[in-house]
Amino acid sequence: MGITYKTTEVFSPGKASSVTYVHRENRAAESQLAKEVRRGGNIVSVVGPTKMGKTVLVGQVVQDKLWLEGQWLGDIDAFWTKLAVQLNIPSTKTSSKSKSDVAKWSIKAKIDVGAASLASDIGGDHGKTLLDGWSVDIPQDQAVVRALQDLKTAGRTHSIVIDDFHFVAPSVRTEIIRALKPLVFAGIPAILITLPHRKRDSFTGVEDIGGRTRTISVEAWSDQELKQIAHKGFEALNLKDAGDAIADRLSQESYGSPELMQRFCLELCEEVNEVLETERWTVPLASPTGDWASFFTTITDEQATAWLEKIARGPKSRGKARNVLPLHDGRQLDGYQILLAAMKSLGPRLSMTVDDLKQEVVALLAPGTDIRKVQITTKLIHMSGIAATSLQDAPPEVDEDEEVIVAAEAEEDPSAGSVQPVFEYAPNEVPETVNIVEPFLAFTLRWHGDKYLQTKA
Repeated sequence: MGITYKTTEVFSPGKASSVTYVHRENRAAESQLAKEVRRGGNIVSVVGPTKMGKTVLVGQVVQDKLWLEGQWLGDIDAFWTKLAVQLNIPSTKTSSKSKSDVAKWSIKAKIDVGAASLASDIGGDHGKTLLDGWSVDIPQDQAVVRALQDLKTAGRTHSIVIDDFHFVAPSVRTEIIRALKPLVFAGIPAILITLPHRKRDSFTGVEDIGGRTRTISVEAWSDQELKQIAHKGFEALNLKDAGDAIADRLSQESYGSPELMQRFCLELCEEVNEVLETERWTVPLASPTGDWASFFTTITDEQATAWLEKIARGPKSRGKARNVLPLHDGRQLDGYQILLAAMKSLGPRLSMTVDDLKQEVVALLAPGTDIRKVQITTKLIHMSGIAATSLQDAPPEVDEDEEVIVAAEAEEDPSAGSVQPVFEYAPNEVPETVNIVEPFLAFTLRWHGDKYLQTKA
């Protein structure tokens, strides 16, 4: 008998699972990232929608790394301090300098190097180290740079990884890129994990960085790739999916997201088949009782549901009540609901052109209704602005007659330092696009959206 796994070890949405990890060589992201890390010398932006495995990909491919979260980095000092902490470089809070007997610093260059030629150089606390000759009182940024350089000399180059780089305030982003510039010139890889339409963050406002930036796109997973998650997991649990019927259905509803696929497989195994660990003998996997719709409607995500409700409500209306327009099916919806109904009718897709959205709005409206009354562009701007702020933030206030925002102007980048944006309108794209950045939002709109797209009492 092979290894016995718990079902939650096999299918682990939101966490890395060694059992169901899928290598995506056919999409080239892994090999591209491995090549950039091996070569060094560039700032690499790993971009893609949420829940597509960007963080897992970087974690799997990049072995030696210093990991930073974008929401941690309120200023450039936080950037250097958090790197210093991971390198075990001591510092004083008052001076932002590193003060210590440098020979005792337990930086990573002294840990598990494993090279025989370095054994005599990495002895005890007071033995000769790679750090001989350092000042005992130097600026923290210089200490970090020197430590990273010595790691590279020791054959243990460490990459700097910043997850959710779009969370960093624009001014701090620029400072961080400037700080990374000399490091990448010295061969230290820097990896920024961010959203689509944010790849320019790696060079905006920084001189002489041209030719030193690369972009690796993590695309939505194909159905075939998503099915590999099911194949690996079902095999580990000793379950038989006859004709791939279940894997096919689950992959089709996953919106290219391995996290959604993991969630579906987990629910299918535990709730429908009552499989909590590897079966002793091969067991046929059962489909949901009734129909698949009943299965998918039982799967909810509280945050995605809250976002859908908030976006459907739109901004606060100042003055008279919000205008509603008739649909050919008899519903009376406002402009925000109409746009969401059109997106739902289109799939919804994770990305769609504004032209396609307009055509679907026309198809939904009752004959003779003027599409200009929907005010599509204005409402998309408002929806995108709402989605780029915190879920707890009050929506902006608008004048219903003019549809002009009367609340305070948005910051330069409203997503900086906030929760993950779930929806973006990209008016500067050619053609103009609307992107549902969060696959769980698309899933929620598909299977739970009708609740928020009804005639208001």
